[in-house]
Amino acid sequence: MRTLFLFILSFALFTPPAQAASVKTIDENGILELQSGEKICLAGIELPSESIRLLSSLVAGRKIDIDYAKTAKTQNLKSAYLYITTPVFHFPPAANAKPEQKKIMVNEFLLSIGAAKVGEAEKKWKDRFEKIQLEARRRGEGIWSYDLDHAGLKGKPRQEGEGS
Repeated sequence: MRTLFLFILSFALFTPPAQAASVKTIDENGILELQSGEKICLAGIELPSESIRLLSSLVAGRKIDIDYAKTAKTQNLKSAYLYITTPVFHFPPAANAKPEQKKIMVNEFLLSIGAAKVGEAEKKWKDRFEKIQLEARRRGEGIWSYDLDHAGLKGKPRQEGEGS
């Protein structure tokens, strides 16, 4: 829980250039359709099919802030870095504390929990995304839980409780 708090807190340092929009639907390939009818995909990451449901639970029907990537995926499909505003909870809660709101980048969050892999990312994000992915892989998070090499376990059968 502390790790999640620190992860969310780290995003407080980044203030994205925002263009607000609302997500209407997400298709089986992870393409988001906005209320405006525009379709976008997440820039810099690749989502396995198992992660589409998670993406949907994070952004479907919500207002998001969009930072469009400099290059589009195709002529009709823009790539973007998405931000959502989420509450931050402190434990134990301070008396009379007001709820805090933080913006988190969805692309980075998915990488941090092992729900995505680094894809074609702009130079300004590539190193950061790779570091986040490496840390998720080291911890054996999400899709990396199947990667026995993340903790030097390659070729060894996993024991109960090992690698989690």
